[in-house]
Amino acid sequence: MLLVDTAMGSVVEDHELKHEMASLRPCSELLKTSVRTLQDIHLAYQTSKNLSAGEVQLIQHPSENELIHRDRRLPMFGYSLEDLNLLILPMVKNKLV
Repeated sequence: MLLVDTAMGSVVEDHELKHEMASLRPCSELLKTSVRTLQDIHLAYQTSKNLSAGEVQLIQHPSENELIHRDRRLPMFGYSLEDLNLLILPMVKNKLV
């Protein structure tokens, strides 16, 4: 890269230009002060949930009914919950598929 500075009447070389741009924003100082590790996030989560250091909160699985109501594939293929309840579920129960 080459920069011609017409105001100063000089040519700025590539390494000089990159050094000047890098010195405008000291990224290393920003990284030292603001980077959060996974351990920091884990400890913040534990303190927010009032958990002890070794305790893990279990995830509760949704019921099948909740999964069906949130399934985005049904309308994508032209089915509604009514179609599912009136047409498809009786066929599955009676093994007509």
